[in-house]
Amino acid sequence: MIYKKTINLFILKNLEWKTKINKIGAQIGQPLTINCGAENIPDEAIQILDSKGRAIEEVLDNNNNEVVITGAEITLTKIGKEHKGLKIRCVAVRPINLKNLGLSEDLDINSVDSVHTDELDLIIDVWIPPKFDDHFSSNHRHYAIPGSKQLLRWTITESNPPVKIWTLNKDGEILIEKEKIKIIQNLNETTKPFFAVLIENVQDEDYGRYTLTAHNGILESQQTQTLVITQPPSQPKVFVDWVSSNGSVSWRIEEQKQNKNQLNVAYFWIVYKQISKRLQQQQQINYFKLR
Repeated sequence: MIYKKTINLFILKNLEWKTKINKIGAQIGQPLTINCGAENIPDEAIQILDSKGRAIEEVLDNNNNEVVITGAEITLTKIGKEHKGLKIRCVAVRPINLKNLGLSEDLDINSVDSVHTDELDLIIDVWIPPKFDDHFSSNHRHYAIPGSKQLLRWTITESNPPVKIWTLNKDGEILIEKEKIKIIQNLNETTKPFFAVLIENVQDEDYGRYTLTAHNGILESQQTQTLVITQPPSQPKVFVDWVSSNGSVSWRIEEQKQNKNQLNVAYFWIVYKQISKRLQQQQQINYFKLR
């Protein structure tokens, strides 16, 4: 006896999701809306889950995140670093009508309509603008004596995506490497990216505002450092102010400031010589730093 069974195979068209990319993001602190909708699929046939199959609103609500769901869209009202790498699974359930697929009536007797499930996996990215090292706050001033060597350095402590492009401006004009100006840069993602300008011999035209723009392909940040002309301290006047009965001595230092950019006295030395009739003179040098 021979039995015969016919299996009809139908190829479904790919579902057209409204979100065309798999990685979606927004700037930190801003809202992010995720559209899990699909063409010709009603919103009620769409489920929004996490990577473990749990309803995404329940997962995010448990983490005290504000979530708004409208149809097939979910909005995070304020995206944070904790959302980076979060996986969203969009699930669409569409009914399969065999007659609409071309099944003949004589074969339709023992056929049963079915459903098909489509899935789209999305990953959340959090965009962070380049953050400069706080060691040099914006508009930081560097004092340089004419003819000296000076290094200006900018360091990025955080950025997502990583920094890709630097642009350096001096007093509003793009600065390029010259004979006595060397530009050093590092965009290695395994270390902190930095950009430096080494001026071998500071001249009058080198003084001014240096503004570095760091761009990560999505967001950018700027930091300005100013190179200011200065002169070494003029010779200060030092004299004994008073001598106490216990032998302690107080000196007064007067600085002659003729230039507002002149550096203050930062260090001084006191040379102490002990004189004895029997012993040779002994000399002691004490080093002090002004606070």
